[in-house]
Amino acid sequence: MADKKISELTSSGAIGGTEELPIVQSGSTVKTTINAIKTFLQNAFIPYTGATQDTDLGNYSLNAKSLHVKGTAGSGHLGLKHQSSNITASASESSIGANSSGNPVWKNDGNAIRTIQLDDSANTATNYTTPLDADKIGIWDVVNSILKSVTWSNIKSTLKNYFDTVYTTSSAVATQISTAISGKEDVSNKQNSLTVDGTGTKYTTVDAVNAALAALNVVNLTRQEFTYTSGAQTFTLTQTASACYAVFVMGQELNESQYTCTGTTLTILDTLGTNDKVNIIYSNASLGVNPAYTKLEVDALLAQVDANALLYAMSF
Repeated sequence: MADKKISELTSSGAIGGTEELPIVQSGSTVKTTINAIKTFLQNAFIPYTGATQDTDLGNYSLNAKSLHVKGTAGSGHLGLKHQSSNITASASESSIGANSSGNPVWKNDGNAIRTIQLDDSANTATNYTTPLDADKIGIWDVVNSILKSVTWSNIKSTLKNYFDTVYTTSSAVATQISTAISGKEDVSNKQNSLTVDGTGTKYTTVDAVNAALAALNVVNLTRQEFTYTSGAQTFTLTQTASACYAVFVMGQELNESQYTCTGTTLTILDTLGTNDKVNIIYSNASLGVNPAYTKLEVDALLAQVDANALLYAMSF
């Protein structure tokens, strides 16, 4: 074939990659294919800015001062694919990769592989209701500007030391109570009865007071009303009158010289008129002492006497 300039050659059709080209290799002219040249370029370089296709670097590394992934509409990202072997890190280096679950992990020189916790991982993590003292929580050391860990035991101890300065401890309360009752509730000077033994100051227990109250024959005042018709001026009470508080005839209180009250019999010594109303307020207490009554209790009974006397007077 006669020598021709490249410009004189016939134009080729679509390139398939198997076409041969001459190259100089180690001082000799040899042939290669377009596919071989393409593979070499893919292994040695990455596409320039604005490339329209992916580039597989294969087993080769990308060395650069920085890596900036930029994109629009969410297309800018760095994808990490899990491989069969764990990532490695050389001296003074850090590596980022993906574990067997596809989660991002990192490793630096001298440290084990650690999972990178992202965004809402705490919200989606398994609930942990009872942390152990040896469990750790991440904390930022502002002095050294580094992430550190603190155990749950140290957190509890720190909180306790703080709150002990704010609130009274249970041991301090116990000491205060012990001091307040010291000498007052000792076995040596308390007694479970109200009996006077003449051996010095004693403090009765609650049991002793309750027992004494239970032994009392607690009684209430009783009011009875009678209407005199004729004959003997005696009236029979429903209960034995141990203590007579007051006697009224038509609302007027009598003095003790105007009546007698013995057992269940009340006798009016003054002359009574027909249909006179007689009221007696008494107690059936069988104690050796006279019972005491509240003003409210007495006033309630007297109010009934006054009301009945008023109604009787209005009937005429």
